[in-house]
Amino acid sequence: GADQAAAVRGVLTSGARIESLVGPAGTGKAFVVGAIARGWTTAPRAEGEPAGRVFGLATSQVATDVLTGEGLTSRNVARWLATQDRLTAPLAEARVSDDDAGWALRSGDLVVVDESAMTDTASLAAIHKHVDNAGAKLLLVGDHRQLAAVGAGGGMDLLANSGARYELAEARRFAVVWERSASLRLRAGDESVLRDY
Repeated sequence: GADQAAAVRGVLTSGARIESLVGPAGTGKAFVVGAIARGWTTAPRAEGEPAGRVFGLATSQVATDVLTGEGLTSRNVARWLATQDRLTAPLAEARVSDDDAGWALRSGDLVVVDESAMTDTASLAAIHKHVDNAGAKLLLVGDHRQLAAVGAGGGMDLLANSGARYELAEARRFAVVWERSASLRLRAGDESVLRDY
């Protein structure tokens, strides 16, 4: 759809260091993230500049697996943050493993945080700090009306206000037409939709 194409184009060409992709379930966020990842890793770079890499993060393992399925190198948030902490620790304290080395961020990388609304504010702030220090880009993906973070939440909205926000509105995933509008009514808190289910 037009909203999906605009989101892909925007993220790939804006030059912004932080952006968000927001939409209810079934609007194609995972599809858009996959298209962004393919575009990011194949975009022409200046001579001598390494190809862009895309890392996917999520609080839940299910979302992490979806990101992996879309072609992203993915890890859950807690494990990724522990890796980044090891990589940025002073040499005397660092216990960096061979597995850690491939996760070291550099300028030109894209870090996608799926289900961002479910990621607690402290973790989002730590992710943002690592991404910013490396000169990489952060893309927050999710739906602030879905399940909130365990612990202090609201970080997605705070960070998302720092950059462009792309919104997907058209439900596409549902095979049965009535489910498309019903899912949006349920998201909006319309309890009368429960009769439809």
